Amino acid sequence: MFRDIERVMGRLARGDLTQPISEKHQGTFGRVKTDINDSLSHIAKVVHRLRPSADAIATASDGIAGGDTNLWSRSEQQASSLQQAAAGLEQLTSSARQYAESGGTVVGYAIQARDQINTASNKIAEIAFQTNLLAPNASGEAARPGPASRAAGTR
Repeated sequence: MFRDIERVMGRLARGDLTQPISEKHQGTFGRVKTDINDSLSHIAKVVHRLRPSADAIATASDGIAGGDTNLWSRSEQQASSLQQAAAGLEQLTSSARQYAESGGTVVGYAIQARDQINTASNKIAEIAFQTNLLAPNASGEAARPGPASRAAGTR
């Protein structure tokens, strides 16, 4: 009996549930034999019922692992896209800064030109004012007979 128990338990330890005790035993040894064989049978049924669940879990685990890999890949692609966008934004910012600095120079030139035009306009206005003051005198001198009128261009 102990050799039978040793054999069955050794196989059970290695996962083999197919080798029950086949020798006939009576009394206490008969009950031990029946209990061991019933235990093997019960464990075999439990394993048989758990197999589909274990397979489903394995399949789901594979799917999750694949999803994780896919998610990681997409995240990596998005990170790369964000880096490219950041680099493009940096270039745009740099260009905008250069244009703004150039625009500042252009605005400075425009302000200088405006000031020069304003100065010239003021001189022209002063000359026009003086001309308007002198024109009546010149026409009066021109209307008078004599050498002054000849100098003014009238005869």
